[in-house]
Amino acid sequence: MRRVYLTRALKGMLWILVLLVGFSMLGQAVERFLTLEGADQSIDRAVMELPDGTRREVTLPIQWTPQDGQVTTRAFEIDLVLDEVPDEGLFLYLPYFEQRLRVLLRGAMLFDSRIAGRWNPLDRSTSMVFLPPNHLRPGSNTVRLSVEVGPAPLGSLSPVVFGSLDQLRGVYHARGFLRDSIKQVLFGMQAVLACIGLLLFALRPSDQTFGWLGLTMTFASLAALGTITTGFPLVDAIQNKVYIVVPLAGVALFGFALSLAEFRLSRVVLTALITLAVVLLVVREGLGVAGPQIGFYFSLPFFLFCVLASIGILTVVSIRDPRPEHVLFLFGLVLLVAGTAHDFAIRLFILSDALFVALFSRFFTVTAITILIVRRLVDQARSLDAAAITLRGRLREKEEELAAAFERQQKLDGDRILSEERARITADLHDGVAGHLATIVALSDRPDDTTPDIKRTARNALVDLRMVMDAIAFRGGSMRYYLGLFRNRCVEPIENLGIDVTWSMTRLPEIEHLSQEQALNIMRILQEAVSNAVRHGNPDQITITGAPEGVDRIRLTVTNSGGTPVQAVDSGGMGLVNMRRRAHALGGSVDFIKTNTGATLALSLPLAQVA
Repeated sequence: MRRVYLTRALKGMLWILVLLVGFSMLGQAVERFLTLEGADQSIDRAVMELPDGTRREVTLPIQWTPQDGQVTTRAFEIDLVLDEVPDEGLFLYLPYFEQRLRVLLRGAMLFDSRIAGRWNPLDRSTSMVFLPPNHLRPGSNTVRLSVEVGPAPLGSLSPVVFGSLDQLRGVYHARGFLRDSIKQVLFGMQAVLACIGLLLFALRPSDQTFGWLGLTMTFASLAALGTITTGFPLVDAIQNKVYIVVPLAGVALFGFALSLAEFRLSRVVLTALITLAVVLLVVREGLGVAGPQIGFYFSLPFFLFCVLASIGILTVVSIRDPRPEHVLFLFGLVLLVAGTAHDFAIRLFILSDALFVALFSRFFTVTAITILIVRRLVDQARSLDAAAITLRGRLREKEEELAAAFERQQKLDGDRILSEERARITADLHDGVAGHLATIVALSDRPDDTTPDIKRTARNALVDLRMVMDAIAFRGGSMRYYLGLFRNRCVEPIENLGIDVTWSMTRLPEIEHLSQEQALNIMRILQEAVSNAVRHGNPDQITITGAPEGVDRIRLTVTNSGGTPVQAVDSGGMGLVNMRRRAHALGGSVDFIKTNTGATLALSLPLAQVA
């Protein structure tokens, strides 16, 4: 395992070294092109005049450090020798200078860089100055270049190239594009990444990577704000605090690297951000240390240290798990370190290159971050798609299982309902028709004439059979419909016996959709009550009524009078016990009340059960 890690590390270092060499060679080629190194019209000798009046000859390019952070001016005189004066004049191309440049020819001010914007400590200015033909003459022309430096710690001046507009404007515009347009593009990319990171973190706080990305790009955008525009109070206020923003961007970048490595140190890093900002403010405002000095001697080195720490973390992670996005971002950070170190070496006079490359290395870093985010979102989308496919497969399996279970349950319910229906019909036939048939058989076996009894019993059996058939012939009829069937089957034959029957159901509320079982139970209870009254009470009158009982119940009563008191019989298939069983199945109750000339049976039912 260690051998695998070592092999990966060596391969990664080799690739990074190759890329750095290629990047350096490209930067040198671009620098030679932008400075027109080796051009025939290049001037690299000048006479420098110090603030104390001392003059000496120097070689361009040149860099120097102002004394004690004061604003000082150094003047350079170059000798422009012309055989003849072109009618269209000449142009001076200065690849770089810092900080303020003024160009004078024969006492006339031809150029002042102050109108081009404020100085940026992380960059250099470039200009092309027009020399009018009326200010030139054949032979020697002394051009005075006055460079004002301070309070920033460095000043510089490049060799000067002169020529026609057609000769110089191509390289001047190219350098302007690299110096200005790339900055705007980079600033826009950083601002967009900041918005994306903060928005994704707000929508998904569990993914801290996007939160640290948003902070990193926000601080980076604030630090670069002064490089794209000047003169606005808000921008000036931010630039005055750039010495705070730069190290905060480094700490946020370190937090971003930790989140990529899946380390959860968010509170520690966030606390470090706040503490660092407070300390820098105290050093600046409390101790009076100049902001540019803090930025040059602390902020930039500290930022470089944070980037190196991030590289170390990502290197370890990439060796163990070489994900493309980690390796890509690691390469971007290495370029950022190389570019920042290169520019810092220029500031320390270790290198005298004309071109700052940190800007371009940041461009590659931001591009790597963009690719990293896209890959991360694509990976998450693929994971969601895979999870969705898996869930759909499982859902399909569960649906098939539920369908099979539902089919089995339907079959079981159908068998149970069929069995219950058979049992109910069997019980009704047994309690009614079977009993009458048994009586007929018994009467037929008697030696005496039992024809009237047999007729009466057969008629009763037929009534019972018709009631059962009426109850099961329709599904879900109304209460009034079934009561009408009962009156037709059981009440009208009683009237033929000379018994006065009173029927009143006008107060009964409308009750729809009684089940077959409910209808048959109600008719059986009423039939038993009427049959008992006729057989045992010898009544002159029977009253059958229906009415509400309270707000949630109904009451059906059968009252016989004009005869003898009815004796309740609590045994046998057709007795009061059977009526109470049926009433209980309906959720109701049966009350039996004796009177002097008869009895009253009341069936009480809840509307919730029968409605």
